[in-house]
Amino acid sequence: MIEDRLAALLAAEPFVILDGGLATELECCGCDLNDPLWSAKMLLEDPAPLKTVHRRWADAGADIVAGASYQATIP
Repeated sequence: MIEDRLAALLAAEPFVILDGGLATELECCGCDLNDPLWSAKMLLEDPAPLKTVHRRWADAGADIVAGASYQATIP
């Protein structure tokens, strides 16, 4: 479970590294996020830049990478 992995990580390390600013990184990749869905727009239209940004963060040593779905619940 995710909770178990996070608990183990927090017990083993004095700190964890979270990813960076997703929208900023996507815009640097040329993505137009001018949309009510913000970064979540890319989940529908073109997920490749999301994968690229997440891979960059993992390669840079991020322990936690947030998804892009936080804005996808607009009623």
